[in-house]
Amino acid sequence: MGTAYGVDIVDTQTRRYEKRHGNRKGTQSFSDLFINCLYADSRGLLWVGGNQGLSVYDQHTDSIYYLQRDEGLQDNIVRGIVEDEHKNMWILTSSGLTHLIMQTDPVHKNFEWTAYNYDNADGLLGNFDGRSIYKRGNGQIIVGGSGGYHVITPSRMVYNKYSPRVVFTGLRIGNQQIEVNSLYEGRKVLERSLNEVRRLDLNYADRIFFIEYSALDYAQPSKTQYAYRIEGLNSDWIYTSESRLTFTNLSPGKYLLEVKAANSDGFWNEEPESLRIVIHPPLWRSAYAYLCYALLSIGLVWLLIRQMRRKHAEKLRVQRIEMEAERQHTMDEMKLRFFTNISHDFRTPLSLVITPVEKLLKEYRHTEVAAKLSTVHRNAVQLLHLVNQLLDFRKLDVQRETLNLSHGDYVAFVREVCESFFVFAERKDIRISVRTLSEQLEIGFDRDKIRKILMNLLSNAFKYTPEGGSVEVVLEEKSGEPEADRQVTVSVCDTGIGIPDADKPFVFDRFYQVAQPRLNFGSGIGLHIVHEFVKLHGGEVTVSDHTPCGTVFTYSIPVRLTEGTTTGTDQVPDPCLPAEDRTAEDLSVSLSELPVLLVVEDNDDFREFLSDSLKASYRILQAADGKQALAILRKEAVDVIVCDVMMPVMDGMELCARVKGDIRLSHIPFILLTARTTDEHRLKGLQEGADDYITKPFNLHILQLRIEKFLEWNRRNHEKFRQTIEVKPSEITISSLDEKLIGKALQIVEENIGNPEFSVEELSVCVGMSRGHLYKKLLSITGKTPIEFIRTMRLKRAVQLLRKSQKNVSEVAYEVGFNSPKIFAKYFREEFHMSPSEYLRSQKNKEE
Repeated sequence: MGTAYGVDIVDTQTRRYEKRHGNRKGTQSFSDLFINCLYADSRGLLWVGGNQGLSVYDQHTDSIYYLQRDEGLQDNIVRGIVEDEHKNMWILTSSGLTHLIMQTDPVHKNFEWTAYNYDNADGLLGNFDGRSIYKRGNGQIIVGGSGGYHVITPSRMVYNKYSPRVVFTGLRIGNQQIEVNSLYEGRKVLERSLNEVRRLDLNYADRIFFIEYSALDYAQPSKTQYAYRIEGLNSDWIYTSESRLTFTNLSPGKYLLEVKAANSDGFWNEEPESLRIVIHPPLWRSAYAYLCYALLSIGLVWLLIRQMRRKHAEKLRVQRIEMEAERQHTMDEMKLRFFTNISHDFRTPLSLVITPVEKLLKEYRHTEVAAKLSTVHRNAVQLLHLVNQLLDFRKLDVQRETLNLSHGDYVAFVREVCESFFVFAERKDIRISVRTLSEQLEIGFDRDKIRKILMNLLSNAFKYTPEGGSVEVVLEEKSGEPEADRQVTVSVCDTGIGIPDADKPFVFDRFYQVAQPRLNFGSGIGLHIVHEFVKLHGGEVTVSDHTPCGTVFTYSIPVRLTEGTTTGTDQVPDPCLPAEDRTAEDLSVSLSELPVLLVVEDNDDFREFLSDSLKASYRILQAADGKQALAILRKEAVDVIVCDVMMPVMDGMELCARVKGDIRLSHIPFILLTARTTDEHRLKGLQEGADDYITKPFNLHILQLRIEKFLEWNRRNHEKFRQTIEVKPSEITISSLDEKLIGKALQIVEENIGNPEFSVEELSVCVGMSRGHLYKKLLSITGKTPIEFIRTMRLKRAVQLLRKSQKNVSEVAYEVGFNSPKIFAKYFREEFHMSPSEYLRSQKNKEE
């Protein structure tokens, strides 16, 4: 029930007047109405008709009520009012006649009414623009219109009280009318008429469908009213005069459609007709789908739990293996420590054996006892050698062995070690020879470890060479380019029983012994010690067959130059003159104008050597490792980085990766210096982003030339950026990060080319860098500060517009973001050494 203008609506046809509490005059006054007619009825009510509806004044309660079209009037423009003999009111409006059947509520003193409207559809003639309505003495009411007049006898008025029944007459899905037993998309929708099925099954894909219905009332069907509601969507009745409902995008589910109708006189059938509508869900939302989803979810959870259990079991297994390995390692360590301690304990009694035997050998060297004493001494020394091997092996196992290089004649040292086997060779009737390709070779090497290498190789050679055989030691030097590749090679060749090819890959493994049926002595650690000591020297050892029989063990170590030796770089003249030999003009150059070179090297002497050699041409910054270098790079603007590879804290590879991965530093050329000369190391350095890779020892001229090439590259980029009209990022950058940065900066400036307020701060925010870092970056890559970069791009765009468009100088100046043509002309002349007008004239002359 709703209220409007002081009238509460009971239903669609029955109304009642009700006093507005606290407002004696309602929401309008008589002065608001254009009054057409007045009428005082038998109840004491004053009826006032105007252009905005009907006003009723109750003199008993001193209240005013209003009645308009929404409350049942035929029209809001009231032309006349009369009361019939039954105290019912007849209201003449512009579009028809309204009959109000009045009833009084004795309790609330309110008035209720039922409104019946008549218009041309009911037989009324013409329009009712005048005020022609009259009640005769016999109770008849005469109504005049533009087409004639009508005589109404209220006592003979009969209203249609038939309650019409609603039937469902049709169904349309999309644009197709659905007939009984017809096919729609391969299925039957209706097997009987819609009014008989009482249930309509549709698919989710039937997004739009229409249901038609009709009331079985043939007396003025145009005035038939309908009301419907859909359980599942709403619970309120919706009134309409349409005989068709449109449904769009109904969610899957069950709905109940109820429709009722009112006849032309407003009598409703309160028993609605119903139709159940079922929207079946799509396949992925069906019950089977949800069952599959549930089963799939359960399966996934089960698989996840199973996988977690499997991972947990695998983790436990790995932990058990690790614990077992750790336990085994601990036991091995205990065993090795035990044998090491025993070996140390052996040294004292062996010394007490060897020393007295040597004394006795001197005293009894010319007696028969000397041969027996010599046998005792030889075996005691061999036992001491085995003890020392065990101690060396232990040191290698815990990685405590280090090189102790000393300078000396390598050829003389090898001969000395070989001579100690001459007596043994004579006793076994084995011929031993030493062949060297040079008489002297001064290098740095660890005398103790080289001695043990040769002793082990010669011992093996004599052990497996039969009487009458030979052992040959060959020493040769292999030169290389650069000098760091120089190596010295020693080969121990014997004519023994040889080593099968299947055993050769394993002879240097610890505890490995070649299966020899006739010879089963040995510990299996001698060749392992040889391999580890050679590796400590930075060399390698190999085994091969000797022709016609026997084995060749070859080891090579790099030529190391210690104090007292000379390198290739010492023989290269320094291209940089000492400070005292430079001219006054050279010394007048400000240090701040020199290119900045960052030298990163952990060797203090080598770092100072490079700095002193290059300080005449560059401003030198020094760092002992990569971490210090990064700290310097954050504070200083560096032009070139020269960096060693092997350094503590942070090596050169990691520093290179960080520099080339940082957009603020990626433009800086990076030169790696290293003694690693293999292609693998060179490839790794270049993959990390290094711009050049120079091996030690190197020619200082080459290093300085490489630095100058990078600086010249930057200068060419600056000049190319200044001269070219259309800038391509790939032509002025070194790394891909720089190319992306310049491309992004060019795009941002191009997008804001016409914005005179576009600033450096906005450019730095757009490219994701601070203003200071952007300043250093653009200045290094293009030679322009950020504000000059923006201005240069505006001027280059202006040149293109002046050349290709028909716009004048002022239009171009404003289009590229300059605030005035005068400022534009000033910067244009500075950049291109001519005014915009002169440039236009030169272009016209070229075209002509």
